[in-house]
Amino acid sequence: MKVSLLTSTLDVRKGWGRYSAALSVALARAGLPVELHVPARGRAELPATPGLEVRRSLPAAFVTFGWRPWRFLSLYAGSWGVRPTGRLIHSLVEVPYACPARWLARRYKLPYLVTLHGSYAVKWSRHPADRLLFGPALRHASLLVAVSSRTAESARSRLPAPPIQVIPNGVDVAAFAGAAAARDAARARLGLTGNDKLILSVGALKPRKGFDTLIEAFAILRRSVPSARLLIIGSGNPAPYRELAHRLEVASAFHILQNLSEEELRGFYHAADVFALLPKELPTGEMEGFGLVYLEAAACGKPCVGTRSGGVPEAILDGQTGLLVPADRPEEAARALRELLGNADLALRLGDNGRRHAEEHSWEKIAARYAALYEAVLRKSP
Repeated sequence: MKVSLLTSTLDVRKGWGRYSAALSVALARAGLPVELHVPARGRAELPATPGLEVRRSLPAAFVTFGWRPWRFLSLYAGSWGVRPTGRLIHSLVEVPYACPARWLARRYKLPYLVTLHGSYAVKWSRHPADRLLFGPALRHASLLVAVSSRTAESARSRLPAPPIQVIPNGVDVAAFAGAAAARDAARARLGLTGNDKLILSVGALKPRKGFDTLIEAFAILRRSVPSARLLIIGSGNPAPYRELAHRLEVASAFHILQNLSEEELRGFYHAADVFALLPKELPTGEMEGFGLVYLEAAACGKPCVGTRSGGVPEAILDGQTGLLVPADRPEEAARALRELLGNADLALRLGDNGRRHAEEHSWEKIAARYAALYEAVLRKSP
């Protein structure tokens, strides 16, 4: 059984890219032939994997049609250059390729699936043009796949017709767990001493990630744990967060790093004592669909602090692999961080549990669930 996948990016610094690259490779390694369609322009580097073919065939990606008819024309015209040879089509992102997935499925009489990641499972419904085009593309899918129950719940409020199956994100456990040797070099790069306690956060620098709350929590924590240090790794504009750290007088203990290699990133996961990311749900519908970074930290044996927001409670098991706090509550986040930094036995127990939780989400196991899902879809298709 060969499958045709569509995605907007393979850039592993972005959530969609990390998911798309890892799942495509895992499916091929599981023995499922994969034809991966990506935009003609953009990064498309993947490790050479038997059974995985990358085709630069898709028109340019965007996240909204808005009132821009030329975007529809370019997407529709560009879809005619895509010739899937798989038995089904799976768009690994909601926008914009749910639309070409539907058009190609009708043209070639194939079933099609779309993955829902979080914000964009519902964000399309806020604009009339997007509702007109993305709405039918999602409603007519053979199956929708949500990365968390919270994402599925949010989508069902706008997409009552198609069935939705939950398959969470995965993690390359061996790659992350095996990077422990890079710990000392990562700590030295930050100038940390043996007594310093490092809190790590990873994610794009945008409002829904809650980095402002984390910095405020860090400022509170420093009053009782002066050895604490905070490192944020992520793409985007760092200026607002540096300014906030200066205003709260914690700039000397605060770092932001960008454009790291995968090897460097894994080293910093191991260098940390605690991982923390405090997402929030915004009025626009934006939310953390799952939180792949929590699994990456768990694969390195790190306890996590997150929020009861979006799909985070499915990535962190509260009291088992980490601690959950309300969103936008820096005092509560500071308390959780203090508890983990001050209780080595608790941190070790949660970290060990987290590693086992990550192993249950290995990409090998997630790919097997997708392969079974594809078989089920094909059995039901005419």
